[in-house]
Amino acid sequence: MPIDKSLDLVSTKRPIQSNKDPIVARRTRLLARIGQQIEIVDAVIEGKPIRRDQRRMAKWWWQEGDRFLVAVYHARQPIELAKGKWAIQCSDFNGVGDALRKLAAMIEAGEFDAVVAERATAVRARFKRYNHQMSCPP
Repeated sequence: MPIDKSLDLVSTKRPIQSNKDPIVARRTRLLARIGQQIEIVDAVIEGKPIRRDQRRMAKWWWQEGDRFLVAVYHARQPIELAKGKWAIQCSDFNGVGDALRKLAAMIEAGEFDAVVAERATAVRARFKRYNHQMSCPP
């Protein structure tokens, strides 16, 4: 195959990231999800239209009466923030964005690592059980 001589060719390949830390990977994914939630809240507060992909995304907040509640989800399940506490109460919609930003700072600090690791183990166990049931003949 003839290659254009003006291209500067080298014999280097892209390195494989085989030793990527799973804790950091989970934290990064959770931060990305919370960042998406913050984008949606900011768009609503500023009165900007919500993008099509954002409309399909499950919102982590809801309104009950005159208060707003915020929960954090991992693997489509809410994370228990404290013993028996699953949500954060906000007095108005602006508080939702503030609560999400504080949660993002806590996630970056690694305060959710243990809970997310436990949830990831439970999810993997569900897959193993499912795969085992599928591979065993009746």
